[in-house]
Amino acid sequence: MIFICIGIACIYGLSSFGNIVCPNEYFREIQLISKVLEQYFLKEDIEKRSVGLDSIPANAFKNLDKLHDKIKTFILQKKPLKFTLLGFPFKSPNRENCVIDGRSDMAERYALEQLERLAKEIQKVYSPGAKILILCDGITVGKAFEIPYSEIVAYEEIIKKITSDLKNLKILTFRDFFPEKTPQAIDESVLNQCSNPHLAYTKERINVMSARLKSKR
Repeated sequence: MIFICIGIACIYGLSSFGNIVCPNEYFREIQLISKVLEQYFLKEDIEKRSVGLDSIPANAFKNLDKLHDKIKTFILQKKPLKFTLLGFPFKSPNRENCVIDGRSDMAERYALEQLERLAKEIQKVYSPGAKILILCDGITVGKAFEIPYSEIVAYEEIIKKITSDLKNLKILTFRDFFPEKTPQAIDESVLNQCSNPHLAYTKERINVMSARLKSKR
């Protein structure tokens, strides 16, 4: 279960759950939301799974207490839960074995439908529901994969169009925050605030994974 109950104290009609004391009337909502989230909880180490190894992620339960406290804050205010995700940067650069070209398509649509379904399932047990913001980060990580800016921009524009009917999702890109800047200028601006070793590490991980996959063939 994504919510780990380490102790419940009911005193004067209040339940102590984590670091926040919440009325009993809200405690059931917390439990119901936790059951919904459990269905979407990452139960496999994706990197190991991609090369045929089954493994529960080493950090599967890391920082759950912080997540719980944030969720409880929204419940106490009777506001929609808000999730922000970084992802959907671009298509795989492996055009021989993985994808046909660099445009977003029904694969992205299917993945985002799962997030829309999550928001709707939360609304069934918590009437304010949930809103999910996805920030496409392709412009800031594309250099590590040698993806052209033009391809990333096209990917972002198409993914917005094919998911416009998913009302609980909002897709943003870095260009939405810096409309006056070119993709290259945005990339340089963001990377100036990051350390270059992050790019080197990403490339290293890609090379390691590619070598493993080739050895399996």
